[in-house]
Amino acid sequence: MEQQNPVQSLARETTELSLNDVSVPYEFRDGMYYAEGVEGGYMSLTTLRRAWALATRAKKIAEARHKASGVGKGCSNAPEHIKEKARKEYRKWQATKVE
Repeated sequence: MEQQNPVQSLARETTELSLNDVSVPYEFRDGMYYAEGVEGGYMSLTTLRRAWALATRAKKIAEARHKASGVGKGCSNAPEHIKEKARKEYRKWQATKVE
């Protein structure tokens, strides 16, 4: 009769985290949860999800603010409809609640 390997850290479980229209896979390995866009590992999926959501929200707000302001290379000549789209994106991410 075969015995099962007691080291379960070699098994990897992969699923996704999502917020609004952004999603990223996360992994559980060696007793920790990891996701792209968040440094380090987390001991619970809840804390990983919150850290990832906060980082993603901050990144998206900064990107939208930059586009909407018209500051930067090529942005000052951007058509008004592009700036308005960026403003809507900014408001959407600003209103997003992270639990």
